Amino acid sequence: MKPAFTTLACNAASVSLIASVFLAIVQPFGIDHIHTNKWWFLAGEMPIIFAGSMVSLIVVNYLLRLPTEGHLPLRTLNRNQLVLSLVNIPILSAFLTTFNGVLLQENIRFGWTYQGHFSFYHFSYFCYYVSSLSIYLFLFKTFINKNQVLSHELDDMRAINALLEERQERMDEHPEEAVSDGEEEPCCRLVGNANNAVLEVKPSALIYVESMANYADICYMYDGEPRHTTLRITLKQIRESLAEADYMLQCHRAFIVNLNFVVAMEGNAANGRLQLFGIDKTVPVSRTYTGTIKERLMQKC
Repeated sequence: MKPAFTTLACNAASVSLIASVFLAIVQPFGIDHIHTNKWWFLAGEMPIIFAGSMVSLIVVNYLLRLPTEGHLPLRTLNRNQLVLSLVNIPILSAFLTTFNGVLLQENIRFGWTYQGHFSFYHFSYFCYYVSSLSIYLFLFKTFINKNQVLSHELDDMRAINALLEERQERMDEHPEEAVSDGEEEPCCRLVGNANNAVLEVKPSALIYVESMANYADICYMYDGEPRHTTLRITLKQIRESLAEADYMLQCHRAFIVNLNFVVAMEGNAANGRLQLFGIDKTVPVSRTYTGTIKERLMQKC
């Protein structure tokens, strides 16, 4: 999704402000040795950095279609930010090379000539300077991205838990909508791979399934109480047997959970957990399945 143009402008403005303050305070790359027009040079850096950053943001977000803002995974944001830094180096260096020639020599061609001939001599130096500064800006932006992603995840958790609470209140007011064994629902046969073990259970009564090596711990409701049965069966076989029960969803490489029993979600994308109705155990949610679990929970609520 492409960010709004005003969002890009705000990002470019923040980058130019941070970079200009850094240059003014630290004065790296020989800036402290400039005696003529130094403060004009530093003052002019801000609009130049803004213009270069704006062009780079437009190229990355609109032409390369790599959004650098928004509700995206942290790895994606950091990858796109790295691409932005690489694109920004030559663009901003070209802006600064031209600006340097105009301000210090009052000749727009000076930045692109050396000993009277066209050359990338000054441009290469600015590429080095901008590359060094880009490392500092990239580290700063990755820190911002991490906080942004954590904030989005927290907002998602709050929204999902609020919907789950509303669903629980509706079920308390209308018990007939609560999860139950169901009188008309056909049973599902889970056949173990040893000793002819078979478990017949209604899919809506299943709470969760946990894989343990070649076995599976199946937790389900029976007469209003949670029970456990262990079968020698793989998670893949159980998924196939429950293919028509769309509320049974894999949330971890070792867990399948019944979304109808979920009462709360906690943690973050890297370490999420589901609280289930009627049991004390929480079920983990791995990063791979977090997006799907969140989406399905919001749909069900």
